[in-house]
Amino acid sequence: MSAWAVPGAKCICVRDPYLLVDGGYPPFRKGDVLTVAASHMWAPHGLMLRFVEREIDHWGHVDGFRPLITKSQEQDVGLFVHHLESTPVGEDA
Repeated sequence: MSAWAVPGAKCICVRDPYLLVDGGYPPFRKGDVLTVAASHMWAPHGLMLRFVEREIDHWGHVDGFRPLITKSQEQDVGLFVHHLESTPVGEDA
C-alpha cells in the first residue's frame, strides 16, 4: 500500500486521459492536482483512490497518481539534520 495515499493527501494525475474502473473518463487530466478523499484495497484492481471533484465521486488506480511535493529539498533535509549531525553509536564524542 502506498503510504502517501491517505485522505487529505494532495496528489497529481500522471496519466492522460486516465480511464476509470467503470469505463468513464474523469473530469481531471494529466497535471491536475487532486485531494484524496479515501483509499481502498479493491480486489482484483489493487489500491484505488477516491476523489470527489465537483460533487461527483471518481475512483482511480494509485498507479495513475503521484504525491504532490510541496517542500523544497532544503526543507525536507532540514527535518533530518539532527540525525546527520549526531555522533554514531559506539564512537567517542
